[in-house]
Amino acid sequence: MYVNTKEMLEKARREHYMVIGAGCWSLNSAATFIDVAAALNRPLILMLWEGAPEPLAEQERICEYVRHAAGKTPVPIAMHLDHAHDLDTIYSAIHAGFSSVMFDGSELPFAENAEITREVVKVARACGVTVEAELGHVGQPGDEPGQSALTVPEEAADFVRQTGVDSLAVSIGTVHGVYQGEPHLDLDRLKRIYELVEIPLVLHGGSGTGLDLLKETMQYGISKLNVMTDLVLAAMKAASPDNFLPELEICEAIAKSLEGYMLPLTRVL
Repeated sequence: MYVNTKEMLEKARREHYMVIGAGCWSLNSAATFIDVAAALNRPLILMLWEGAPEPLAEQERICEYVRHAAGKTPVPIAMHLDHAHDLDTIYSAIHAGFSSVMFDGSELPFAENAEITREVVKVARACGVTVEAELGHVGQPGDEPGQSALTVPEEAADFVRQTGVDSLAVSIGTVHGVYQGEPHLDLDRLKRIYELVEIPLVLHGGSGTGLDLLKETMQYGISKLNVMTDLVLAAMKAASPDNFLPELEICEAIAKSLEGYMLPLTRVL
C-alpha cells in the first residue's frame, strides 16, 4: 500500500528499529526494491533526489509506477523526495503524488532553515504529505573542516518546536558516499537529541557505517536509514561486461544489498 512516512516511522521509533530509505535511480531499481520489501514483509521508503536523471526527473511517471506497484502489496511503501533545496521542485513533487518530501536547509542559518521548513510543512500537511528536514549538515568524505556540522541537541529541540516537521535528519558523524577510514559516530550527542526530540530521527550516509553501529543508533531514535552508495556499488560491480544478462545480474545484486540492511535492522510487519 502507498502511504506517507508518519505512521511507519513513529512505529519504528517506538519499537526501536529502522525503516530503510533506499535511493533509486531507475524504474528497474524501484521495482526491485519494492519486490524485496514485499518478499520480506517489511516497510520501505523509496527515495529520489532533486536533479535525478531521466526518466526519474519525470515525477508523475515515477509516482504513477510506484503507486501502482505499492497498491499490489500490503507492505507500506512511501515515495520520498530527498535533499531538495528548491521549493518549486518540492511543490511539484507533492502535486505529482510523492507521499514524503525533504527540504534540505542544512547549509542555511538556523532561522532561515526553520522559516522555510515551516512553510513546506504547512503546504505538505494540507496534502497529506510528510516532511523531513535536516539540522546540522552531513557532508562528503574529505570535506574541509566546517563543511560538516554536527547537530546541536538543544537547537534540534527548538527547530522541531518551531517547524512541526515530521522527522529530522541529524548529523552525528556519518558521511554521504564512501568513508575514508573508519566511521566514528557521536552516540552521546545522539542520545541527548533523543532525550530532547520526540519525533523520528533520520540518519543519512548509512552505507559503510556498519551494522553494529547502526543497531546502536536505532536504540536512540534513528527510525529511518538512508542507503544508496552500497546499492550503487553493488549495481556497478554486477554490470561487468562479462555478464551475459547484466540487467538481471544488477537486480539480483541490489536486491541482495538491500536485504543486507533490511534483515537485521527492520522488523517484519
